[in-house]
Amino acid sequence: PFLSVVMRTQGKRTNALKEALLCLNAQTDQDFEVIVMAHNVDDETRTGIERIILQFPDEFQKHVRLVPITGGTRTTPLITGFENARGMYISIYDDDDLIFDNWVETFHELYKSMPGRILHAFAVSQNWGVNEDGSLIALSPTKPEYCCRFNMIDQLTVNHCPTMSLAFPAYAFRMLGINFDEGLSTTEDWDFLMRVAFVCGVADSENVTSIYRKWTNSENSYTQHDNKEWKLNYKKIRNRLKKYYVPVLAGSVIEVQDEAQESCCQVVDQRDSVKMYYDTGTGFCEENSMMAHKSDVSEYNKSFTNIPKNSGICSVRIDPVDTGNIVVESPCVKIVFEDQTEKIYGIRSLKHNGKRIGESLVFLKSDPQIWVDLGKPMHIDSVLCSIDITSPIPDRVIDAVVIKRSLLYRILRRIYRLLKGVM
Repeated sequence: PFLSVVMRTQGKRTNALKEALLCLNAQTDQDFEVIVMAHNVDDETRTGIERIILQFPDEFQKHVRLVPITGGTRTTPLITGFENARGMYISIYDDDDLIFDNWVETFHELYKSMPGRILHAFAVSQNWGVNEDGSLIALSPTKPEYCCRFNMIDQLTVNHCPTMSLAFPAYAFRMLGINFDEGLSTTEDWDFLMRVAFVCGVADSENVTSIYRKWTNSENSYTQHDNKEWKLNYKKIRNRLKKYYVPVLAGSVIEVQDEAQESCCQVVDQRDSVKMYYDTGTGFCEENSMMAHKSDVSEYNKSFTNIPKNSGICSVRIDPVDTGNIVVESPCVKIVFEDQTEKIYGIRSLKHNGKRIGESLVFLKSDPQIWVDLGKPMHIDSVLCSIDITSPIPDRVIDAVVIKRSLLYRILRRIYRLLKGVM
């Protein structure tokens, strides 16, 4: 066959497995085989998987092989599946995702125009849940999260290609000896994809062919493995990728640079998205937040007037933008209370998560925040703030940060030596 489809399953979500196989049965191009890798299943579960396969028409059943496998990690069934594959190309399609009827056809057409490369099609993401009766339900619209062409530079840090959006040339596995790392319990697909891409290259199709389902209340790879394990695997792959020398399309580098420049320019434009949070005693939350109104006096002045009456607000927080690498020049917040008294808070009385350099606040990291603690619950009528954002951070400010740090370091070193001498 043209395509071998390796499908991992543990038989725990029978409804999802039925839907995955139903999607394959509906393909407009039937030039494929399906290898169902039943990983760590008992006899009863295996029988249940066989029953599901037998529910499909005889013609489709001819495409399907059930291969039980025990032990190993998430990677083990992939290695065995690739060893059993007979197709020119091999794709990984887990039992909890969905594909459209043009999935095989898109890969086949892409192969005809650019044979030998990894075949990559666009995919969307969608939040899904499992009801108490085991039925599956979509919880959000689809998002074009993975509708982007393969970019080698971007892919070195983050994987933008779900497994079912790819088809690998079988010769990379059979003849070139590129295999999965069985020591990886997560991100094994990203590791394999990059090592094959370095040699074979990638061909893109902008056809959307699949849905990557994100499970909100069901077991998945993110719940089975803790954050520490994900970080260790990620670090291992990054260290491995650092050793490779690869040819990179100049367009990939240009795209990354353009995106970086665009994001810097967008920071200044985001003055229109200044947001305020207010704490009524339970902490800051999205429910108690609002977007700013632009002032007629100056583009830097923002006002917040739709504050609920008699709210008993303990503190107010201003979020200038979402990204870091900005400077807020001479920030100022004026609070007008319901009795029409007002109070102005300058840079010396404002709290923040950045660094103060003279009359400016420097925010290197993302999510910059500026807030005012009122000390006790107060009834506020409106809030006016002055937010003058500069991005990227000017050299003069960077120099000031470095000088300030080095001066502090020298002082602390002197105190340390003094204390050491006394001891």
